[in-house]
Amino acid sequence: MHKVEKIRVAVLHNSDDDEHEQIRRVASEFDEDGKIEANAVSLEAFQKDPAGYHVVYFDENIADSKAVRQIATKQKLLSITSSKDFVSNGTATLAVFFDDGKVSIFINDTSAKLEGKSFFGEILALAEVLY
Repeated sequence: MHKVEKIRVAVLHNSDDDEHEQIRRVASEFDEDGKIEANAVSLEAFQKDPAGYHVVYFDENIADSKAVRQIATKQKLLSITSSKDFVSNGTATLAVFFDDGKVSIFINDTSAKLEGKSFFGEILALAEVLY
């Protein structure tokens, strides 16, 4: 990822009507000393205007994951998720989740290349990388 002052993350939800506490909580988890700005954004709003974001986060509940994949590729956004399946099928590039009490990291190398992203060797050594 190229160097920026503040990383902007779009945390997607399905509509303005379903902005649950969970989405706000996920967005707040990204906050780090003002270096990361995370905003809960409806899928509809994101589809209309994805500009200005560096990363898009979505989970398995998102209504149109294929549309998110297309936008991430076109806008060169890093797509992240908590769904191993989304990384396995190429819908997202990076998944971090707990599996039997351990943190697991999955990276889809093909998706990363489509987004114009690469990862340091240290992260790749910790992750399961799918080609």
